[in-house]
Amino acid sequence: MQATGACQKRALRFAADTGAMVGCAESHPAPVPVATPGANLKIEVRRLVTGEETSVLNFLNRRPLRNIALIGFIHDHGLESERNRGTFYGCFRNGWLIGVALIGHFVVLSGTEETVPIFAEVARLWHEPEIRLVLGDQEATEIFHRMLHQSSCALRVQGKESHLLYALTEAADDSVEIKGLRRARPDEADEVAQAHARAYYEQLGIDPLVQDPDGFRQRVLTRIEMGRVWIVRDDEGIAFKADVSFDTGEAVYLEGLWTRPELRGVGWGTQVTKTLCRRLLLVYPVVCLFANTSDQRAKAFYHRLGFQSLAPYHLIRYAKN
Repeated sequence: MQATGACQKRALRFAADTGAMVGCAESHPAPVPVATPGANLKIEVRRLVTGEETSVLNFLNRRPLRNIALIGFIHDHGLESERNRGTFYGCFRNGWLIGVALIGHFVVLSGTEETVPIFAEVARLWHEPEIRLVLGDQEATEIFHRMLHQSSCALRVQGKESHLLYALTEAADDSVEIKGLRRARPDEADEVAQAHARAYYEQLGIDPLVQDPDGFRQRVLTRIEMGRVWIVRDDEGIAFKADVSFDTGEAVYLEGLWTRPELRGVGWGTQVTKTLCRRLLLVYPVVCLFANTSDQRAKAFYHRLGFQSLAPYHLIRYAKN
């Protein structure tokens, strides 16, 4: 009975995210009351503050997988924390919450279509110098970008990419248990940072140890201390690394999967990833990750692992002029 219940829970959780696109523009979410605006205001936008987490999470959990980043930030740090690297805002219509946004280094939005230009105006007025990444559906991200550049903007587009959100609900039954897979320790933080920087550079052509060495190393250490970094070591050092960047209690989001180059192409990395996913699925109903749609090798790899594509996303990267 427990197994059946778990399967049903996974199916329901997965099905909740297969409707209209929610990365930035959700069709018609039922409103969730959080605060009542002034009597003469139909729509307002304001910062969300400590104490409103439960109501905001109730809103975001209507699409738990597509909102996994926003939910993860709140679970980890609350609504008000420098570790979010941004500010949470809520958009309200007649006192009902219709949109949530994290605006800062990352811009991640969830809500009705009418909230996108409102959040974009907030970003343009108060957060323009901070913004480096905007994630959502293509129409919403382009609207956000267009409004951000209505005035002189210090940001220039570094790249635009299409991504797919993948979800895994059942572990592969043909996998071999890889010994040595474990959580990284704080004393391994420097090695982990080097491996993560290599993965980042391979995917994006950007070396975070050059751009922000101190901040990057601190974020790696924090994630290790939270038990979110998984590694396999051999005589040459770290052979495999993967990060759980978000943990909502209902799902985890993986990023930074990296296998040392000389160990690739023989199936070992696949077996390690299967081992990791099997362990995570013993605790969480769903494992999620993103893949660039132009990366055919990565897409084929995730399909072999049993991941299903859930929704398309659009990513805009900015760099300082």
